Amino acid sequence: MGVLGLLPEQWVGADNRGRLFGRFILIVLTLYGLAMVVPDFYRLVRPLGSFGLTADNDGLIFDVQGQFREISDSPAWQAGLRAGDRIDLRGMRCVPVDTNVCATILAVRRPATCLARSCCRAEAS
Repeated sequence: MGVLGLLPEQWVGADNRGRLFGRFILIVLTLYGLAMVVPDFYRLVRPLGSFGLTADNDGLIFDVQGQFREISDSPAWQAGLRAGDRIDLRGMRCVPVDTNVCATILAVRRPATCLARSCCRAEAS
């Protein structure tokens, strides 16, 4: 009798089952990892949806064409946004964040005019 009451021939069989199980787990985890990563490579060719604007951390919109070939195809351009407009970051501050208002907020302020009523009320006061 060997270790753990198994004969030496049984050790080999148990070891092979363990290796087979380990390889199976390795293959399953590899396939799972590939399933999580490979779809992201598709985004290099065809990006996800876009609002068609690019802004810096201060809220300054500096591009309204984005990934669109023609500027007129951009949703931001169609909504009337132009380079130089500002995103009203103070108006977008949400606490607590799990409210319905915070889930749907987007406020943009133009240099000369006001696009959002909340922005106009804030400037009036």
